[in-house]
Amino acid sequence: MLAALLSGFLATFSSTVNGGAAYLVKDVYQRYINPSADNRTLVRISYLSSALLIVTGLVISVFGTSINTAFLWIFGTLAAGILPPNVLRWYWWRLNGQGYAAGVFGGMALSLGQVFIDTMYLDKPLPLYIGFPVIAILSTILTITVSLLTQPTDIDTLKVFYRKVQPAGAWTPAKQAVLAEDPDFKKQSPFSRDILNTVIALVGITSLYLSTLYFVLHRIDVGVALLATTIIAAIILYFTWYKTLPPASQPPSEEFENLVEQRDEALPEAA
Repeated sequence: MLAALLSGFLATFSSTVNGGAAYLVKDVYQRYINPSADNRTLVRISYLSSALLIVTGLVISVFGTSINTAFLWIFGTLAAGILPPNVLRWYWWRLNGQGYAAGVFGGMALSLGQVFIDTMYLDKPLPLYIGFPVIAILSTILTITVSLLTQPTDIDTLKVFYRKVQPAGAWTPAKQAVLAEDPDFKKQSPFSRDILNTVIALVGITSLYLSTLYFVLHRIDVGVALLATTIIAAIILYFTWYKTLPPASQPPSEEFENLVEQRDEALPEAA
């Protein structure tokens, strides 16, 4: 039993530390700090990053009095800090990498600050209904401020994103740039339909998940009702989502294939 618990812990521990160190080395150090770093330097920085992550985890664990406290921090205060930039990136064209990073890291710092204050200065933790909105508002202000004070994302990148994702919200500059190149461009699905399908899918998936738990508990009547809800949600999605999907891309025409063959035959001669 002890070996099984340790193996489960070490699997999660090693993957978290190695994954976090890889992010810090490849996405932060090599990209922004030292792009010309050789492999030996990157390996040394990875050692330092791994040690930093472990020490940070140990420091955080000091302030955790129970598993409930840790989960409350992860899904409450920490989520409040990183949620605003992750939502804004889908609905606001002006959000850039600097604003996103400022919101995420600032939100993490704010959530850790609340844990520190709760532990050192308060008799009991600050209620979630107070800490969550305060941290979320501060993270939103930080994200928007840094984004407006820095250069916007390149318009070509925004055009590609708008064409592929077709987001809702404040995307007027990207939309105008796309329409300037392709006046006939239209979104494949309205945002209202996407929201409706998302809600229906959430109900169906949640019912499917809970139905298995009730079957295990021998609550057959509730399990069957939840499973029926899942089936009804799937039927509704068939008409509101599946039937509205764009047609599959057509196979290349014979003329196009002939052009490709002519190009391939001409390549050796050109070489």
